Amino acid sequence: MHCALQQSVEQDVVFIQNEHPSVQKDNKGPAKESTGYIRYLISILAFTTLLNAMTTRACINVAIVDMVNSTEQLSTNETSDGDCPHKGDQANNETLVQVERFDWSAEQQSLVLSVFYYGYVVSQLPGGYLSQRFGSKLIVSWILISSSILCLASPFLARFDVRALIAGRFFMGLFQGPLFPSIYAIWGLWAPPLERTRLMALASGGAIVGDLLGLALTGILCSTGLLGGWPLPFYVFGGCCFVGFIIWVIMYDEPHRQIFTSAVEAEYITTQIYGSKERPKFSSPPWRSILTSRPFYGLLLYILFNGISYYVIFISGPNYMKQVLHFDIAKNGVVNAAPYLSNFFSSLFAGSLADFVIARRWMSVTGTRKSFTLVGGLSAAAFIVAMGFTACDPKLPIMFLTISWGIGGLAAAGPGISCLDISPQHAGSVMGILNIFSNVGGFVSPALVQLLTHGQGKKYQWQSVFFMTAGFTGAASLSYVILGSSVQQQWTAINESEVTVETSGQDERRPLLSGARRLS
Repeated sequence: MHCALQQSVEQDVVFIQNEHPSVQKDNKGPAKESTGYIRYLISILAFTTLLNAMTTRACINVAIVDMVNSTEQLSTNETSDGDCPHKGDQANNETLVQVERFDWSAEQQSLVLSVFYYGYVVSQLPGGYLSQRFGSKLIVSWILISSSILCLASPFLARFDVRALIAGRFFMGLFQGPLFPSIYAIWGLWAPPLERTRLMALASGGAIVGDLLGLALTGILCSTGLLGGWPLPFYVFGGCCFVGFIIWVIMYDEPHRQIFTSAVEAEYITTQIYGSKERPKFSSPPWRSILTSRPFYGLLLYILFNGISYYVIFISGPNYMKQVLHFDIAKNGVVNAAPYLSNFFSSLFAGSLADFVIARRWMSVTGTRKSFTLVGGLSAAAFIVAMGFTACDPKLPIMFLTISWGIGGLAAAGPGISCLDISPQHAGSVMGILNIFSNVGGFVSPALVQLLTHGQGKKYQWQSVFFMTAGFTGAASLSYVILGSSVQQQWTAINESEVTVETSGQDERRPLLSGARRLS
């Protein structure tokens, strides 16, 4: 008993030393700076990986505006009461007409935009399991090379037949499905608990910046007219994705196998995560325990509702700019990208602030994550509603959306990190399940927008869309606050070593986590 309690005290000292380099045990021992920096380079690598994958996914959301034959809609100046008038840039319209276009129906366009996510959800669960079983390097490398090939081939598929393009988008989604589970599996190996939020916030920022560049640069590239206009972004982003594949070929996904990682850093990481110098052997995820876990369902509901809200803006945002605000193709991409930039910087700030609060024990891990999620989610929902009640000046709705996603970025310190908190060892498999529901919005949101707007650009119809979006955003935050937790679950079996603490005459057995006591 005495040894166990002494060990716990010593671990508390390590806890302080890891966050405060100036505090040393007996004025000896390494400070935090001596533990290396390769895990931060891995975070940057994960950032670029998500960026490359997201640009290949996002570019078609803007490019399709220039791909389809919509000259009749652009040339009309008829508006109904309450709608925004067309600005009537006829010269620009004539330029757009000269670009190669396709006569795709509204249903075909909706399928081109949404079919990616049908394939995406299919491979989530097996992808998460395979990444934990065989390592993320193989999975991520395959994702990047397949995405590169299909992105580069998209213009040729579109010219051949719309059904060929739809098939290509489906397979791109199928191959990209394991992406996020693989990234989470990497952080199960590389992210010490007290650095987890900021490391993941930086890495996850690649998805935000990828969406940003995919939207902004696609509009600019399409407007140049080079190589036919709309095909250019597919060539650019497909080529960048191939470069990302080359980088992954020379990398490894485990600290002890990565040739650039020092022995000190590798030992520090594994000790902090697993409580020992060795990584536990692979074990099959305890599916029954996972599927009966209350925190799991808090994450599931959050990811489901938030995913629908996100994809409404991500997929249908360019059409809102076109149908209601009547922006041209170049402005369309730049304007749609502004919210992603605010969300990116807000996420970085939230990650660092959350780790700061947790390290100083001002709040528990669970309390910190729930507070960030609640403030970010409800505030974001309010500004989404406000978007539908602005005048026709596009500056206000764009400003409200930018503020909404900026404040919403606080939730980056919440549910996404809880997946690692509750089970570092099985994070990839758990995320495989969760990401299925996250991407339900990919094919549900276009159908919901179509149902509410009937494919038209009426302002009152889009007000209903924004009310719906805000409702899902608020429901997501409340679901996590009510059901969520960041306490490591008993079924995770991350560390089999236990200490016995005497409480009220009884023995309470608790696992040692990360070289320190539980944080929540």
